[in-house]
Amino acid sequence: MVSFDWTAIRYRNVLSVLKNPFYAGVYAYGTSEKRTTLVEGRLRKTYKHGKPVDQWDVMLKEHHEAYIDWAEFERNQKQLAVNAYGLLRAVEPMAIEAALQAERRHMEVQADQRRIVELKLQQARYEATLAERRYAACDPDNRLIAAQLEKSREGALQRVLACEQRLNSVEQAQSSSRPDLAGLAEDLAAAWDAPGMTMRARQQLLRTLVKDIVADVDDATREVVLTIHWRGGQHSQVRVTKPRSGEHGCRTPNEALAVMRSMAGEWSDEHVAATLNRMGPPTGRGKT
Repeated sequence: MVSFDWTAIRYRNVLSVLKNPFYAGVYAYGTSEKRTTLVEGRLRKTYKHGKPVDQWDVMLKEHHEAYIDWAEFERNQKQLAVNAYGLLRAVEPMAIEAALQAERRHMEVQADQRRIVELKLQQARYEATLAERRYAACDPDNRLIAAQLEKSREGALQRVLACEQRLNSVEQAQSSSRPDLAGLAEDLAAAWDAPGMTMRARQQLLRTLVKDIVADVDDATREVVLTIHWRGGQHSQVRVTKPRSGEHGCRTPNEALAVMRSMAGEWSDEHVAATLNRMGPPTGRGKT
């Protein structure tokens, strides 16, 4: 007797069915490829990049009984392509609201920065006034005390001048770098990259756009699958290679590790380091 365990369907399982040519009676091989890109001066390989149908290594139609015909399969692929949204494009219906909220947050941050400088200026002016009173009340015949009070007064006045210059600089910078997010609401990418757009404002923008993120693990490909649910009903998927136990981005090259193992016990650390520097492999953090 055959038994079944029913579970909630996963987004990635649905996509794998819709994108698999096997269900259209086609045997296919070599439908994806790996790509190598230069990231921060280092080569990085990524896998599972789909290739166009005409570039598949092997494609045998009518290889076995099909669930759907090839024409329907192609229509499905076109519809999936239409439904595919990027990080910013997926939430264009929310762009106006999100941009306005980001602009308000940006103004709040600027107001906080300006308020801090204003408080420092207020404190400096108070200290300058106090120093002026002490100097005026000092007996001129007491030259030592008068000289010290005059020096304190000059220092306080210099601090007032520095705070005033700082406040002017902040006001000029804020007036010239304020991003017009309301005007850029129809182009979310431009709003994201607008001059003066702070990382805090971008974080606030993302909080407005993202409803939730569901994480799953694809054991077959050793990938972490992140399904992003956007406000407005759209969703997108990001796949990240799952690191193995003890594996991380700041990893010393195997070539350098082999040299260290072979020289350990016979050579000093200075000799090992000099040898590695001559060979050229960097540390896990890209240093000598």
